[in-house]
Amino acid sequence: MPSLVYMLVHDNLADRDKNWAAFSADPEWKKLSPGAVQPWLDEARLLNDAGRDAKALEVLRAASRKFDDSTEVVTALANACIQAGKAEEAEQAYLGLYEKSQDNAVRLRLLGPLAYAAQSR
Repeated sequence: MPSLVYMLVHDNLADRDKNWAAFSADPEWKKLSPGAVQPWLDEARLLNDAGRDAKALEVLRAASRKFDDSTEVVTALANACIQAGKAEEAEQAYLGLYEKSQDNAVRLRLLGPLAYAAQSR
């Protein structure tokens, strides 16, 4: 699959972060790369950084519906749920990943977060 790479120069790190935030939060990015999870994860992170945790959770829920086979998205959703005090939703997300996985190593890695979510209920 072709990829597009930009090389940009910024005066300082604050400018770089501000410009990156504006770029990655642009909904057009999702349209241009409909199969990519990264725009969704970046948007949720930026919302979380801005203190808009509920909106970040909405974005991650939408991403998990769109990319239900993405361990990265579902894990991000589960972690956000734990932080938001929604341990039951986190447990369901981790359990879904556990049940879908055929890889025993992945299943072993999921046991810790799954147990933590269950204990947090």
